[in-house]
Amino acid sequence: MPREGAHETRDRVIAAAVSCIHEVGLYRATSNAIAQRAGVSWGVIQYHFGSRESLMLAVVENGARRYAEMLSDVVLTAETTVGRVEQCFAFLADYHGSTGHLAVAQVMIDLARDPNTSAEGRKRLTSLGELGVAEKDHLGRQILQGNSARMQELRDLVFFAIQGVGIGYILSPGFASSTEIDAAQYRRRSRLIARAVALLIDEEQSQRAAAASHRSGGRRTATAAAGPG
Repeated sequence: MPREGAHETRDRVIAAAVSCIHEVGLYRATSNAIAQRAGVSWGVIQYHFGSRESLMLAVVENGARRYAEMLSDVVLTAETTVGRVEQCFAFLADYHGSTGHLAVAQVMIDLARDPNTSAEGRKRLTSLGELGVAEKDHLGRQILQGNSARMQELRDLVFFAIQGVGIGYILSPGFASSTEIDAAQYRRRSRLIARAVALLIDEEQSQRAAAASHRSGGRRTATAAAGPG
């Protein structure tokens, strides 16, 4: 049997940490519990990560990179805003409704709020928050077709809505024993929220277009009133 490489060991430990956090909660996911689940000693985890804090940061980094890669693969082909937002929700709903996303969210909240988080840890956490920003911008331009001065605000609205629906699903009482019926209900709710968000985007863009038309009409009237110079 070939010897496992360092990369494979790190991946196995990170996967064990995510699984442990999901099953017993962040605070019960102790270093020893994670090591036992990964089938390694705590010394091995120290060798690869250095500390529990560094391991938790690796969990966040792994999730952030996966999310950025997922975003970069999304291609929206629908002709309407509603269609494009629904497509975006469909692509990302599985991730935001996953145990991996819940684990990453728990770790990020804990590290950001814990006064014992090291300065280096906070610095890494801030830099990890930048992962996926370019991909979100690209996806936002696909959704909005580049037609809004408030693109970042509206883009964030889409992602916050997706995250909210996903976290609501994860925190529902039946999530641990989720059935296909529960999953189908989650997808239906995602589509309804997507349509509501799309209506807000269309309304904002319509108002902006009307305001631009009004300003243009005002300039034409002023020019006509001035007459030839």
